[in-house]
Amino acid sequence: MPKVYNDTMNNKKKDLSFIFKEFIEFASKEDIWFSMDSYSLLGAIKYSGFVPSEEKNQIMMTVDSYNKLRRLAPSKIVSSLNDKTIKKFKSFYVKDNKSSFYNQPFIEIRILCPTTIKRIKNFYSFKSKTKDFFKRKIRNLNKAINDLQDQKFEGYLLLESEKQDINKNWIQTLSFKTVNKKFNGLSVPVIQEYEEILSKQFGANYMNSDVLNVSETKDELSEKKEKENKQWKQEI
Repeated sequence: MPKVYNDTMNNKKKDLSFIFKEFIEFASKEDIWFSMDSYSLLGAIKYSGFVPSEEKNQIMMTVDSYNKLRRLAPSKIVSSLNDKTIKKFKSFYVKDNKSSFYNQPFIEIRILCPTTIKRIKNFYSFKSKTKDFFKRKIRNLNKAINDLQDQKFEGYLLLESEKQDINKNWIQTLSFKTVNKKFNGLSVPVIQEYEEILSKQFGANYMNSDVLNVSETKDELSEKKEKENKQWKQEI
């Protein structure tokens, strides 16, 4: 049994590496900006590959780079716009979006949306959600970008979901400069401000602690998340 499990995991890693290599080559050829994100960002910095037990391809993109990707590779993109089972404000790069999304390796994409505090408070408010519900407006990725994006932005929000942790995904300043790091043998771009981002997402001690060793229960994590969001709103 362990051998079958290991073989399955090795095949999964190979499939994930293959789709990511394809994406990197395409993005490089078409000059599409992206950076590693979340567990993949941590993996590139700390492990030069996948975080143990978190074999994921996760990247962040600007609104413009994402729109360019959608325009140049429409058959590769899956989101709530073409798959109703996806409820989050994320998008995914796949081999073929006509095939079952859940049966193929993918790259998870989060959008860096330039926005303001006021727009964030309004979009995630109960009043706004209720209003959209009664007007039958679908709160998908496009609506999130349209409602949040602002030319006079105060920072960037990494879009995730209706109940996302705002504090962990709010970045005030970005240079959009990247440095190259190794990730499973591939050279990948990492946002220059990765230390700030990883500290927010995994804690200041992310390099010396096991981020997967979470002793808190789901209820405790939920309560902590709600408290952090309230504190964030008060501070701003």
